[in-house]
Amino acid sequence: MLFVHEKNIRLGDGASFVLCCAAVAVFSFLSCEPAAAQVPISNGVPTTVAASTTMDNNFSVDVTDIDFGTVVLTSAAGEAGELAMDTAGVFDESGNTDPVARVLARLATGQQGILDVSGGLPDQALFISYSNVQNLTCVAGCVGANPDITVSAIGDDMATQAGSWSVDDADPDGDAVAGEGVTSATGTLTINVGASLRTANTNDPYQSGDYEGSFDIILAY
Repeated sequence: MLFVHEKNIRLGDGASFVLCCAAVAVFSFLSCEPAAAQVPISNGVPTTVAASTTMDNNFSVDVTDIDFGTVVLTSAAGEAGELAMDTAGVFDESGNTDPVARVLARLATGQQGILDVSGGLPDQALFISYSNVQNLTCVAGCVGANPDITVSAIGDDMATQAGSWSVDDADPDGDAVAGEGVTSATGTLTINVGASLRTANTNDPYQSGDYEGSFDIILAY
């Protein structure tokens, strides 16, 4: 059973970024107590005994939007600037290797994405992965042609995170290694998610306006 939760992630000044969270749960198996019944059995005659179970693959995910705040982006042919936000909402501009192509944050910190999982199985490994990443495009307020803002990387703070999604992978969806966490005794888990934005390698300027993109987050036992 698949449950999809979609939230708008605000990027300040009206810009938005869509996070789709797909929750997939498997092999949840809850047995039922058999009902007691008197069944007459004749000598040598087959008698049917029923078997039943209740399947509950449901869990809930509350999503807190990622907020990059207000940013200023410039681009240059052959160069790219990058702005990363870690899982604590802290910006990192170390990816800006050229001062011409830059992503500038006007806020010292942002708001990381937060996935609050509840209603899951207790003390179970829960895996996270990313797919279907769509670049941010200007949807309102821009004038003329405008380059995309690339979602270049996505990561989280799962306890045994062995890798994260990156657009630079040869096969991003296939090569990314899923993080792993463990639910609490009450079936809850909090996951913080960060992401990176990258300018295009073009001399076309970025127009002021609202930008939207999306990616899917998949959670599975």
